[in-house]
Amino acid sequence: MNVNNRAERMRRSGAALLGAAVLALGGAACGQQDEEPAGSAAGNTATGPAGSQEPSEPSEPDESSESPEPSGTAPSPDASAEQAGAGDAGQDERSWVFSYYGEVNNAEIEPVHLVLSEFSTLRDLTWDTWGADSATGSGSLSGMWCLPECTDNPYQAEITLTAPEPMAGGEGEQMFGTFRLEVELPAADARFAQVEDLSGERPLMTVGAGEVERWRIGGEEVPDPVTP
Repeated sequence: MNVNNRAERMRRSGAALLGAAVLALGGAACGQQDEEPAGSAAGNTATGPAGSQEPSEPSEPDESSESPEPSGTAPSPDASAEQAGAGDAGQDERSWVFSYYGEVNNAEIEPVHLVLSEFSTLRDLTWDTWGADSATGSGSLSGMWCLPECTDNPYQAEITLTAPEPMAGGEGEQMFGTFRLEVELPAADARFAQVEDLSGERPLMTVGAGEVERWRIGGEEVPDPVTP
């Protein structure tokens, strides 16, 4: 009977040891599945020892992002001032000419129509030159001395303006003081020999700046260059 009891105890001990071994193997398998490899990370990030991330090398500056060098040269102060004064009568250094046209005292540069005197008028003028010292152009000439023929058929004439003089009361403006006409006239008509406006250099009427009622360039009115 003692032998049987001893055999029973040995059988029970073997079963207990087998169960414990099975449980130990099952727990090791579960722990292996739950653990992730040390140092692993999402993506392709490189890692160094003990799973630490290696520092990335600094990127070189992109030369294409550098600011481009300015092209050309900055305008000079003189050029900027010249542009700012373009079209301003007060900045125009050319001389003016007086013309009592349209019953108004006009001071003009490159006029379309020009009253030379109480006897002669030029219309539809085109100007070849106009500066501070002289001006040259051409147009249709008519006057009291050629009526009635020249009313509908004016004479073609060339004109030269010279002898600029400072305008009284102005701010440096000048006004032409003389004119000369060159006209082809019928030689048989004795009237033309007596016309003073056709006899070489003749005086132009001039006025002071305060007497000018309208300032015009190319037939277009411009602001007064002289402040009262």
